[in-house]
Amino acid sequence: MTSVRALPLALLALLPACAPTTTTAPLPPAQYRATGPAIITAIARAAPTLKAPSLRQPWRPEEASNSSIVLRAYSPLGVLGGGRSLPVELLFNTVTSSGITTVTYSATPASRATVAEVFEVLDRQFQRVH
Repeated sequence: MTSVRALPLALLALLPACAPTTTTAPLPPAQYRATGPAIITAIARAAPTLKAPSLRQPWRPEEASNSSIVLRAYSPLGVLGGGRSLPVELLFNTVTSSGITTVTYSATPASRATVAEVFEVLDRQFQRVH
């Protein structure tokens, strides 16, 4: 006989199967003939024009250095509603060796489409090394 207490636990186990999934696969790092600071500057300039996640304000470049940058998209609902809402973040890092800069990133599945968009911006400005 099934315990009454076990039933809620069994239902909790099914919840991940009901959650929406993302079809955006992780992208590999990209390499460009450019300096790290030039890559970071290009990302910072493009940030406000990139498509932000649903219900988020435009991406803002924050915490930039010569080799990394954090982009954040804040929720206007958290600000307007008086509540606190954590921003969505994207982190880009660069490592340069022999004139080739490797660009890596850290992103949530929901923001991977923006990573692809950043790489498209970089592809237009710099020569990608394959």
